Amino acid sequence: MSIPIFTKTPSCDIIPGMNTQKIITRARLLAKVSGLSYKKIGLKMGYPPKSARQSVSQFLRGTNPSVAMLIRFAEAIGVEPKTLLERVE
Repeated sequence: MSIPIFTKTPSCDIIPGMNTQKIITRARLLAKVSGLSYKKIGLKMGYPPKSARQSVSQFLRGTNPSVAMLIRFAEAIGVEPKTLLERVE
């Protein structure tokens, strides 16, 4: 098992060579398959009840997610973070 090398850019943490749009598309699909509402996912990610749904919605519309956010999201929907972070071709 190889461990990805993370680099820091001014906007977010990234894994070199990864297509973030495909990662977000995968995240949307996994959110739907999880059967959890955006509000429940947001609550599990640690957002307050008033902003939980909106925060997840914004995350899933984003184009430049941080690795930390992807990990929180994966854990909230009950999948291994590597499910989102594996190289997407």
